[in-house]
Amino acid sequence: MTPQNKISLAEAWQATTLLSELLPFFPTGDAGRKFVASEIYQFVGTKEQLDWFVVAAARTIKKWEGLPPLRALYATKYEPDDGIRPTIELPGFTADELEAKYRVREIEENARRFENYRRQALLAPPEDRELFALPDMKALPAPMPEPPGVPQLSMKEREEQLAREKGPARSEEEQGRIVRAIEAALAAPAEQKRLM
Repeated sequence: MTPQNKISLAEAWQATTLLSELLPFFPTGDAGRKFVASEIYQFVGTKEQLDWFVVAAARTIKKWEGLPPLRALYATKYEPDDGIRPTIELPGFTADELEAKYRVREIEENARRFENYRRQALLAPPEDRELFALPDMKALPAPMPEPPGVPQLSMKEREEQLAREKGPARSEEEQGRIVRAIEAALAAPAEQKRLM
């Protein structure tokens, strides 16, 4: 940051005065406000950044909870001028929330551009409109032919044949016996481990 672009201590003091009127529990004594102003002077770069910071603080910070939330708020948009990164995340400005807000803006911008494109396309004369080329349709693969000598079966006959090949369904008693055998086999190694 070049020195001529850097905010002055007087500008930081004005920002602190404004914040002291807007934020509940903000330091009201001169010593506390001077300390906050010097900290703001350290991490804020330009006047434009300071203006954004004051408005953002007034809109998002509900009450004074110290300097870390101020620094964290500033770092959501700008790199701190003194290079010290915040150690907390501000509710509403976590990395996930900022990413989600960015994605929503991106989706809205794409929808707006698409709608603008559609509007422009409708205004163009028909001879100037480009047709959207659809990909060639692919034919479904032909069914595999039956081997020679095998009679052609209808779909219903094939389903019946598959049901016969599957075999009879197990009774509930047989299913229960199989489940108990599997459970006993699984429990046996655990019992052996306890005995060791």
